[in-house]
Amino acid sequence: MNSYGVLQEEVDASSPDGSVHVHIPSGTEVLGPTGAPIDDFTVTPVDPLPDPPEGGHVLAAFDIDPDGMTFNPGIEITITFDPSEVAAGEEVVIGVLNEVTGEWEYATGIVNANGTATFTITHTTIYGVLAVPEGTVPTPAPAQAGEDEGIDWWVWVVVGVMILVILVLVIAIIVRVAGKGGKKSRRGKRSRRQPGTEDDFEV
Repeated sequence: MNSYGVLQEEVDASSPDGSVHVHIPSGTEVLGPTGAPIDDFTVTPVDPLPDPPEGGHVLAAFDIDPDGMTFNPGIEITITFDPSEVAAGEEVVIGVLNEVTGEWEYATGIVNANGTATFTITHTTIYGVLAVPEGTVPTPAPAQAGEDEGIDWWVWVVVGVMILVILVLVIAIIVRVAGKGGKKSRRGKRSRRQPGTEDDFEV
């Protein structure tokens, strides 16, 4: 890691029991709660498990500390779970615990039948794998774990304004070029008229 908190090599780490694997790509900026570079964090099983969403149950949950760490771009977490704990009529989803409301929020990722769930996070909090009744997960699911969903609207506003400005500039350039072409054409016609006529004068 350099002085700006950017990793110079990729990092792969697994817990001794293989229940969690972390992959951090080279070039990832890792900052602590104060915004300063930080070179370590911990992943701890949550015990007791947080309350599950209605009708579901928590298969595994881990707390990533310290709170307030950020990763840019996000890092990849893989959590293992016991597929035998998933009952008929249930589906496995990735959850992010909102520690303010105490409610689980769903995140996108890849859930494999062999008992692993892989997803990307951009900040530290409690993440878990949940079994919930089929059809209860929002479609499409919310954005990646840790991603601020509230920024999407202003990103589109900025893009729209930029496109509008570019269109106005293009139109202005076309009008200007067309105007210059018309002036050259008119001047050329005046140069071919006979001297002594009013058309010899240019304003």
